[in-house]
Order: sequence, then structure tokens, then C-alpha cells
Amino acid sequence: MDNQVPVFVAGSQTLIGSAIVEALQQRGFANLVGLADAAPDLHDAAQVEAFFARTRPAYVFMAAGKSGGIQANRQYPADFMLDNLQIVTHVIPSAYRHGCRKLLYLLSSCSYPRLCAQPMPVEAILTGALEPTNEAYALAKLAATASAGRIASNTAPISSWASRQISSGRAITSARKTRTWCRR
Repeated sequence: MDNQVPVFVAGSQTLIGSAIVEALQQRGFANLVGLADAAPDLHDAAQVEAFFARTRPAYVFMAAGKSGGIQANRQYPADFMLDNLQIVTHVIPSAYRHGCRKLLYLLSSCSYPRLCAQPMPVEAILTGALEPTNEAYALAKLAATASAGRIASNTAPISSWASRQISSGRAITSARKTRTWCRR
């Protein structure tokens, strides 16, 4: 990755997002856009679109969205699902439209089947029933990953593993195995 180009960490104030920001800064990335008060409201499509048009980040890390524990997922499943779906339906297309080279979307262990083998192999995604207590959250994460994968399949050659996941209906899930999309 070129450390001179703009980079956006969506959800830079979350636990994972702040760790990504710190790691990027330690590696010399000085052009981090949308940090703190400069971040758009990811629930507002117009703000997200204007932000991407203005900053044109080359790399986007998706660490934004509502998350919580078992009790919160049980009490507010629709909130978890809709919040995460709304954010990705604003960010992913805007990133694509404004020339993002690479986008990394982070899944959760909740996206794996309830009775998944340990350690969880990425190939296990969509092979079994999800944990009912956080199913709505997991489905939103999987839908977001699948939509990014569909954009990937329309923009550039991707690995044969990713192509198999897309054609079989499985979600692209791991940066170790593939890129969500990559423009040449």
C-alpha cells in the first residue's frame, strides 16, 4: 500500500478502528482522512457521498457499525441489522464510485455458523445455522460482505478462491485470502 495516498478508516473511534488507525500511523500513513470530527455521518448518504467526492480515499477500512453483546442483540436485533446495513449501503458504493483501490470489510465471528470448527476456517462461512442470539447482526455483516464481493466481481480480476465464493453464493471474508476489490 502506498502510504502517501488518502486512507479512510470508517469507524475510527471504535475499538478495532482505533487499532487500525494506530497501526497505519506506525507504518507511516500520514494522510488519514475522516478522523474524529472530520468523519461524515455514515447514516447520511449525502454526507458520505460528499466526503468521498472531496477526499477520494485510495484505501478504506470498514470498522463502523453497531455492535454489542448478547443481551443487546437479543433486545434490539432490528437496530443492529439496520444500522449496519445502512452504513455499508452508503460507504461501499461511494468508495467504488470515487476510485477506492482497496476496501477491507471486517466480519465478526458471529458471521460463522454456530457450531463451526475451531479455529474457524473462512470456508465455513454460510455452511450452517447462525447463533440465534445475534443472527440479525450476522446477517447484516454477511449481506455487506456479499455486496462488496459483487462489486469486486464487476471491477477487476480476483483470486480463483474469491471467484468460487462469489459464484457459490458464499461471502468474501478474509483479507488473507483475497481483496474485497482492487483497481489496477
